Amino acid sequence: MIAQPNVCWLLDELAATNRDFVGGKTVSLARMRQAGLPVPDAFCIPTSVYRQYAGQPLAEVSDFVAAVAVAYASLGGGPVAVRSSAVAEDGDAASFAGQQQSFLGVEGASAVVAAIDACWQSLFSDRAQAYRHRQATGDAVPAMAVIVQRMIPADVAGVMFTRDPFQSREPLLRIESAWGVGEAVVSGKVTPDCLVIHRETGSIHDQRAGGQQVAWSAEGFRPLPAERRGQFSLTESQIQRLIQLAAQLESLFGDACDIEWAFQGDQLWLLQSRPITTIPRVELRELRQREIQRVTQLAEPTGTVWARIELTEVLLEPTEMSWDVAQRLMGANGGLGMMNRDFGGRPDPNLGGTSAYDRIGGRVYCNLSRLPRLQFTHPPLVYPLARYARNPAEALDPKPIFAPFRDGWRSWLRLPGQLRQLRRSQIRLEQEMLSFERRFRDEVLLVFRESMLLSAYQSLEDWSDAVWLARFETLVKQVCVDFARESLKATVLAQKCLQDLDAVLARQIDDPDARSQLFGELIQAAHPEPGANLARAMTLLLAGSLSVDQFLTQFGHRGPSEMELSTPRWSEQPEAIEALVSALPRSESHEAIAESDELPEWTPPAEIVRLKLEEPARRLIQMIALRELGKHELMRGYAEIRRFLLEWDRRHRLNGLTFHLTMSELASVAKSAELRWQARIRRVEREAWLRMPMPPVVFSTRLDEIGRSDEWASDSGDARSEDRLIGIRISPGVAEGIAWVRREPSLDGMPDGPFVLVCPSTDPAWVPLFAKAVAVVLESGGVLSHGAIVAREFGIPAVGGLPDITSKLTSGTMLRVDGDRGVVHVLQRSAPT
Repeated sequence: MIAQPNVCWLLDELAATNRDFVGGKTVSLARMRQAGLPVPDAFCIPTSVYRQYAGQPLAEVSDFVAAVAVAYASLGGGPVAVRSSAVAEDGDAASFAGQQQSFLGVEGASAVVAAIDACWQSLFSDRAQAYRHRQATGDAVPAMAVIVQRMIPADVAGVMFTRDPFQSREPLLRIESAWGVGEAVVSGKVTPDCLVIHRETGSIHDQRAGGQQVAWSAEGFRPLPAERRGQFSLTESQIQRLIQLAAQLESLFGDACDIEWAFQGDQLWLLQSRPITTIPRVELRELRQREIQRVTQLAEPTGTVWARIELTEVLLEPTEMSWDVAQRLMGANGGLGMMNRDFGGRPDPNLGGTSAYDRIGGRVYCNLSRLPRLQFTHPPLVYPLARYARNPAEALDPKPIFAPFRDGWRSWLRLPGQLRQLRRSQIRLEQEMLSFERRFRDEVLLVFRESMLLSAYQSLEDWSDAVWLARFETLVKQVCVDFARESLKATVLAQKCLQDLDAVLARQIDDPDARSQLFGELIQAAHPEPGANLARAMTLLLAGSLSVDQFLTQFGHRGPSEMELSTPRWSEQPEAIEALVSALPRSESHEAIAESDELPEWTPPAEIVRLKLEEPARRLIQMIALRELGKHELMRGYAEIRRFLLEWDRRHRLNGLTFHLTMSELASVAKSAELRWQARIRRVEREAWLRMPMPPVVFSTRLDEIGRSDEWASDSGDARSEDRLIGIRISPGVAEGIAWVRREPSLDGMPDGPFVLVCPSTDPAWVPLFAKAVAVVLESGGVLSHGAIVAREFGIPAVGGLPDITSKLTSGTMLRVDGDRGVVHVLQRSAPT
């Protein structure tokens, strides 16, 4: 440190200094200087000095002027560059390039003081404030440091992007150069020479001369000598040195870099470096063709059908990390696969860790060709893919058929073993039905809750990367394999109860309407237990019987799109719950429900008693409650996984890129510019996919439908008509109201009166909207879906299994929702808005 304490710091003193003290630009220069790279001498005025003196007439602050004079003399006097180095500047998320002021060719201590003052004032310029607002960096003005650097009288200078910002897929770097100082290139005062070079081979991919006639210096433009006019500004030797510099800087920073450089004779100088924050524009046609080619490789030789069912209700559009973690949960070697083995299944060993789900066009689809192989190496149960091709809507509620002889004589040899396996699975299911509740509550839940509680109290910041990686892997296994192996059993057992009861009722009751009504009464009695009953807790919250703090204590680990790990939990944004309570006024129905401390005890319907089905019915209710409890606790584990990932993102300054990596990539990303670049591309491509329509069912023979509007529903022969839409009954009752069509769970524009909520599917973020809805219509979801359970909790009818319904109906359309029969009647259409 020189001159007055804490006022001016030499660049060599700042190697270990953080961004909050000296700003992004200075931190980068200090790191490069420490690494032995050719960075000109410089000194910095840190943010603490800005906070002390900003707004004062600096020329009259004697201590400050004296300190700057001594520091300026230490550079040897002469012309210097005075540049802003704001805290948010040259960061991983936003560059702030050109938004704050810089001054070149400044000479004399008093002129340097004036330039520093002007840099500070540029924080308040219209363009800087507009940029901060655009980049969502907050309304507060960040502190600014200033870097004063010896001016390099460059013969040739320019910028280099270690990744070409116009090409996302090819390994290219881009160099732009011009005679004179680099400010001419950076500010666009001249048309530079341009070189695009293949990073791996060093070959020139593209070359364009700028036709420069003048050079730029600190004094302004000067004519180029005749011999240089039209001549390319870089020699082959200089180009090779810049290519080497690109590799050095990516290795140093572990990220793609935007570099300003200069040659003074043969001496290469490095003037600044910042992360590249702009990503090439996605070519939608190319993106779509690549996806079609990739999905072609996933298809079976005999054909494949993918349907947006089951997992898609809670994991619609996963990021890379969420998808990778979901594979640990749903894969053949994950929680689901281990559960299948517990029930006597033998997953196809060729699957490895693969699940029955694929990601297509950014969405999750169930692969109906692969699904049976998670239980059988050679499945005797298959899905009728040819029938689905004729009627795609059937694929949204798929039913397997027994087809043991489809492989010819080999099938006959396998049949006895398959029958024994089916019988063994049935026996194990029946045994598990009797013991599951006690073991799940008394053993599995206790161990898991204690494990998550201990994990939540650990301070992750103190761990080394190696310790963090090992414990993160352990945590994911605990949640997605060990616990999920048990918690998912409640779903299978509930489905078995449902099928068994349905089969008995079908034999005993001929009238389908009477059977449907009885079944609806039975399903409606299946309430999650209080500790996991989100719908009831939300009702108590809206009625004022539960405070926001009490709600968050119980459900703070839940939230919107909760299997998407990049999405905040409610505990992270309590203001969202507070806003919800303010936005949704209390109603008489909320208060009536809140007056009852407990849910009413289930009384079996007379017909169930007559048929002596009380015990099977009670088991169904029990398993549905356990299913919701299992999911509630699984999301507790997911919240802890997210906490780990946020710490990794923070310590490596990834600004959300962590969620666009896979688990295996986490260890390398700290030093891999390639991985960071790929993560940025994934983020942009995912956003592009989510703007493109996708059909609810994809056929390997019709992959050109990927990324195009759904065209099959109109001619699928699915018994739908313009005004009568047949779906799946998921919550009983009949109600009428105007449609309120929503793609996202926002309260904006909510109708004043009762409405029918029309939405893609539901997760906890949609629950508040159920509170005012008289009925719900869903694109996906079945009787045991979470949306169905919430609808039944609120006592409102619901129909699911109506693909693309949010595009076919418009808000304001009058609907009658018949949850008893699974039919939506369009009573009066509104004009499209």
